[in-house]
Amino acid sequence: MEYKYGNTLIRITQGYKEIGGNFIIIENKDNTLVFDQGIRFSRFKNTITLTFNHQAPQN
Repeated sequence: MEYKYGNTLIRITQGYKEIGGNFIIIENKDNTLVFDQGIRFSRFKNTITLTFNHQAPQN
């Protein structure tokens, strides 16, 4: 996934359609900024089990 904003290019190379493991590159002609945000949960789906219990707040 790529976005162009003026002379700046934003590339999302991992984690676009999943939770975790985001890898984003923001660059222009002079600079490059890289965000590497942890592990991708999809790689560990056989070893990690997440359970969510939602309860309405009590008044």
